[in-house]
Amino acid sequence: MGRLSSKVAIITGAAVGLGKAIATRMAEQEASVAILDLQE
Repeated sequence: MGRLSSKVAIITGAAVGLGKAIATRMAEQEASVAILDLQE
């Protein structure tokens, strides 16, 4: 069981860079992750 298995995260700007790294790491720790990004 991961450290974040009972947690939910909403991450904005998760397509690239720091947001992507955070989303990936939280998913590896078994958090439920919503990934949001806006392309302009």
